[in-house]
Amino acid sequence: MPSEPTSTDPQRRRRTLQRTAGAVVYGAASALMVKSGLGLDPWNVLHQGLGEALPLSFGMALVLVGALALVGLRALGKPATSVTWTGLVIAGASADLVLAVVPDPGLRDIEIRCALLVIGVLALGLGTALSLGAERHSATRDDLWRALAARTRLTDAQAQTALEASLATSGFVLGGVVNFGTAFAVFTLGPTVRLLLPLFTVNTPSLVDTATEEPKASEAPTTVVEHHATAVRRRRAGAVRPTTSGRR
Repeated sequence: MPSEPTSTDPQRRRRTLQRTAGAVVYGAASALMVKSGLGLDPWNVLHQGLGEALPLSFGMALVLVGALALVGLRALGKPATSVTWTGLVIAGASADLVLAVVPDPGLRDIEIRCALLVIGVLALGLGTALSLGAERHSATRDDLWRALAARTRLTDAQAQTALEASLATSGFVLGGVVNFGTAFAVFTLGPTVRLLLPLFTVNTPSLVDTATEEPKASEAPTTVVEHHATAVRRRRAGAVRPTTSGRR
């Protein structure tokens, strides 16, 4: 299993804090969405479905699915670091803890249920951004759709849609809840993560010192955050490219 990439002490501390916070927030957010009863994002539909079909808690199902995804990515040459696995366990424990302490809203308390859904989805985006921002050198579960796109003729968007549709369908068949909250999560999570990710991406020499360098072919981005970092480098390179102001 790959080890933590070298970095300065402040960067290492920030990564550790972000990974832990991201895992806790992700698990808690998932639990709030479950409490709402109004639908879940595709991954959590599968987690809930497995929890209904097997003698597993929601958090245990989350850990199981995440572990299988990371094993699959390792087989595709995209290994995760040990701290990524630790974060997965923390997320599962956080989800089960929140499910145990937060009371179930009444079926008629639609305002409370809607509030739980909205808070859960936005917090899920925050937790994802925190985790991805600290995991630049490690494969994460969200890299599955990029690996799928790289091995098929699908675009990134098509691969992500196909993966999430299969997750939601499988979870629904197993007993997971699909409702209007599922559509809300699908259309809200992506923009939320994209908005927050630049704020939480840990600055490393590859992100700052080489901001104006184009990556070599052998250094093509392999994870979600590396993909974001490459886009940042290209935008910055375009911004500093000299222009000619004289006329012939």
